[in-house]
Amino acid sequence: MVASTDSYQYPQIYFCLCTRYLSCAEQNARRLPSDDIYFINMSQLIRIAKSSSDWTMHDLNAYNISVISVINQDATAFFGCSVLPEPTHIHGEVLTAPCAKQAVSPDARELLCHMDHAMLVLEDVESAVVDFVVLLLRALGYTKRGRFFRTRQDIHYVICGESRLATADVSIIENNEILLVGLEGKQPIDLGGPTPQLTALAIAAFAANNDFRVSVLGQRPLPSKVMLGFSKTAIYPVFYKILVTEELVTAVERGLYSATPTVVYAHKRTLPNPRHRENGMIPSDNKRAILSCFEAFHDFVDYDL
Repeated sequence: MVASTDSYQYPQIYFCLCTRYLSCAEQNARRLPSDDIYFINMSQLIRIAKSSSDWTMHDLNAYNISVISVINQDATAFFGCSVLPEPTHIHGEVLTAPCAKQAVSPDARELLCHMDHAMLVLEDVESAVVDFVVLLLRALGYTKRGRFFRTRQDIHYVICGESRLATADVSIIENNEILLVGLEGKQPIDLGGPTPQLTALAIAAFAANNDFRVSVLGQRPLPSKVMLGFSKTAIYPVFYKILVTEELVTAVERGLYSATPTVVYAHKRTLPNPRHRENGMIPSDNKRAILSCFEAFHDFVDYDL
């Protein structure tokens, strides 16, 4: 079974002990004498043209992309700071008010109302989460200096010689360059969660940025760039740093196995109040911990990685 585990990098060739997830339509696999073991050459995995929303862990393996998940104790490695900063950009009542009705500031009350709605709504969850994220990132200063948000942004990209769409639920734009992409996490965990979709979106955004540099600005394309992203469920976010290269973009465009590995770094904060995990940011200590991650991630957006 192809699965993602913390601090695990997928090798080019490995043994698969569970056969029920292996499909001839998805993988070229050679059966060994045992009925329960397959020998898989990653470079020979089948690659097909698909939208970013259809990417799974299979596609990450097919393009030599591995995932390293960094948990709470390794925040220093991911954010580059020993202690996460306090969320100073945001109004203090967002952190201290027990509920939206008790907030005096109109801005804090609006943000808390959206947060409660995103956590508790049963229908149209995706729209509620996106609305909340836009308000939150604006309150945290993510769109200063002429930056602006786009929601449901369609990015055309080439995969296996065909044009497909990568859709960002939220993106931040500056000078027509995509700085950050966000997804509402909908993909089932057994397919890799939102990580494969977010990775495809980062690849498409990097390619689109380079196309703009060449065709409009008359500049040379960037050989590589760390693309930033996050996925947000109604509970909590996962933050991503992905070094996307021209080599990887070319491999995806041609449907080829990339000779150089690509690593996706993902950080999911362990909540200080795990008993109320299902309530996400509503408990004050969970809220402060998650907002501290957004505050630290803000520095990456300001810094040209």
